[in-house]
Amino acid sequence: MSMNASSANRLKGIYKRGKKFWFRYSHEGHQTRVPLHTENEGEAVTKALEIRANPLLAAEPLTEELESFLAEKLGDHTYTSHTVENRRAVLKTWMADRNLREVRQVREDEIRLWLKSLRKGKDRLEESTIDSYGMMIRAFCAWLVENKKLRENPALFIKSKPFTSAKQRSFCRREQVDALIRECPSVEMKFILYAGFHAGLRKEEVIQARPEWFDLRLNILEVVESDDWKPKDKDKRAIPLSKAFHDFLVNEMSIKGELPGPFLLRPEKEQGKARYRYDFPMHKRCSRVSP
Repeated sequence: MSMNASSANRLKGIYKRGKKFWFRYSHEGHQTRVPLHTENEGEAVTKALEIRANPLLAAEPLTEELESFLAEKLGDHTYTSHTVENRRAVLKTWMADRNLREVRQVREDEIRLWLKSLRKGKDRLEESTIDSYGMMIRAFCAWLVENKKLRENPALFIKSKPFTSAKQRSFCRREQVDALIRECPSVEMKFILYAGFHAGLRKEEVIQARPEWFDLRLNILEVVESDDWKPKDKDKRAIPLSKAFHDFLVNEMSIKGELPGPFLLRPEKEQGKARYRYDFPMHKRCSRVSP
């Protein structure tokens, strides 16, 4: 960088990359370059002095900070256990993909590059999913700032998208759901309705449901990918089983104490060229709700 009128008196380690200032410093043999996110030299010097006074501020292991963050949010009931598992999976994937091991490596450019990578390739994600992942990173970074692990939030560029209300839709009430399940003529149809209403499974997930997804001892349903199938948007998740769904699986779906396999629905059907391995019909008594 060429010398200018102020560079001769500039604090050692401050330099410009493009229009903005950065700070280069060494601590215990480790050299670090930190973006100061400002074009103003006075602000850059102030930020650099803060870093020089406390160079260890951002050196903590990132995985440990993530677990502290999730534990706090679970403890104060900000997140449910399902939310914690979902955010842990997303944030750990981000950290692994970008090889982020310490808090000081969390920078705006690293976040932008990861989000950009999710928009590429055969397995690119929906824009709404990428937006939600970005907001998870922003929330984690905000916590790091609050706990004095980061000096500023590098994910502030991520903005929540305004909510657009869709056309109002009618949904079944609880008593209607119970009636639909109670009146269904087959175990197969009951499973479809339980999986949809009680566990929120998508149609393809209902068709792909496998016995290993269900832990009847812990009352957990975990949707996971297999060698030949992946959930939409790679949405691996754990879902608590309702008592009614659990009792149905044990008392009506199990055969000699075991759930049918390799699939709970029509296990003899193999995946062909069609999208669905098996496309179940809807019985007229279970396909609509009477007014």
